[in-house]
Amino acid sequence: MNNRTTIRETIQDDIESLKALYKKAFTDEDLFPLVTDLLNDKQNTIMLSALHEDGLVGHIAFTKCHASPSEIDLSLLGPMAVLPSYQGKGIGTDLIKEGFCRLKKTRVEKVIVFGDPNFYGRSGFTLETNIEPAFTIPKDYIPGWQSISFSDDVSAVSGRLQVTKPWQQPDLWSS
Repeated sequence: MNNRTTIRETIQDDIESLKALYKKAFTDEDLFPLVTDLLNDKQNTIMLSALHEDGLVGHIAFTKCHASPSEIDLSLLGPMAVLPSYQGKGIGTDLIKEGFCRLKKTRVEKVIVFGDPNFYGRSGFTLETNIEPAFTIPKDYIPGWQSISFSDDVSAVSGRLQVTKPWQQPDLWSS
């Protein structure tokens, strides 16, 4: 971790900083309503914020889910954002690593992500072929459907991903 960056649980007081972060990190889509819904779903979501002397510079969420018919605990990584001026400095990777540390203390055995395979591949994610996304994703985006297992026992888990209410919006899966 960058020696001037700390990672802690996201708190309600971070809301305005999160709004500014997501607006700067995602200029072509509005993920802030999802972030707000996930922040209010503490029972199913782990949210972490990266802080630097300039304030909140990164954020990540992990949401409980499972692949029906299996009851094995999975987690959906996302959204994640890092201020553009802090990208490429390891903050996103540090957020993922800290999230993994926290998830390994729970019953979660596999993490799913829908994102850039070049970025997430550096953290060990590979193409997910057994678990179907909650909603149809465009064919061009299939390489972004990835996972990482914390145990060999879950590599054969299959089925359709079952997600919590904030993720039950088809538009989130098409871009």
